[in-house]
Amino acid sequence: MQWGKNINASEINTTVTFPITFPNYCLNVIAVAENTNPTRAEHVNVDLITTTSFRWSGASSSNNGAVTAVTNGYWMAIGY
Repeated sequence: MQWGKNINASEINTTVTFPITFPNYCLNVIAVAENTNPTRAEHVNVDLITTTSFRWSGASSSNNGAVTAVTNGYWMAIGY
């Protein structure tokens, strides 16, 4: 089990590298946005999971439809 915090300057899609490579498989990654603006809906998706990394895709939107990157949040990975 590994965990961490994603801090990304501005990109909606970014690669997060695990501190330690899983020797066989990463079975699951869970991610949640650190909601810094309660007037916006913030969403995070995870894909492209490997033994060394995963892709963080985070975006938020407001009532006016503007979409911005969700750059801060927490993740946890389980593997072996």
